Amino acid sequence: DVLRENNYFKRFKKLPELITLSDYHTKALEKNFGIVPLTTIPWGIENLQNTEETRPIDLIGVGNLTQLKLFSRMVYVVSELKKTIPNIKAVIVGEGPQENELKSLAIKLDVEDNIDFTGVLSREDTLDKMCQSKCLLHCSSFESFGLVSIEALALGLKVFSTPVGIAPELDAVVTYRMNKQLVPELQSFLKDKLLQKPSRPYKVEETVERYLKEVF
Repeated sequence: DVLRENNYFKRFKKLPELITLSDYHTKALEKNFGIVPLTTIPWGIENLQNTEETRPIDLIGVGNLTQLKLFSRMVYVVSELKKTIPNIKAVIVGEGPQENELKSLAIKLDVEDNIDFTGVLSREDTLDKMCQSKCLLHCSSFESFGLVSIEALALGLKVFSTPVGIAPELDAVVTYRMNKQLVPELQSFLKDKLLQKPSRPYKVEETVERYLKEVF
């Protein structure tokens, strides 16, 4: 966590050499604490497989339901998409202090029947939900990396993300800043009914190899 409010840095008299996960992570570390990392090594993942032939879930979001993750954006996006896709189906996986607030917002925007709040799930069950989904919507205001986006790409989901973490470095990810920019992109993708080709930009074996060569 390299946000300015992180007090852990202040507890170290001498910081060890640090490794960042993305260019975005590196820039935040330098800007907030004036620290240049030893190197940047992205997290890799295992070879995930998706055998689902149908994808009944149009849109999925995964993460802690906190202000930082901005899931309220997703609720608003679903309400906009419902205007042209009345039966849109969305799933939000996770729990947190904003859960009740988000559910109330869904009711206010008349999308409570379009969004399934699953609560916290195991990683296996979360990946299963992702396998049933057409696209991942990542709304966070900050990420050091954003592992869920990499997992989504490997499972053949189209990924739409704010320009945080690793997202700006991946050509396969559609980055956005405003909902008005995002909604037409999502409408077009969902109406075309085309599935994303799976890709694994960062492999766990490559991550291990880089640590062995550059760190140990």
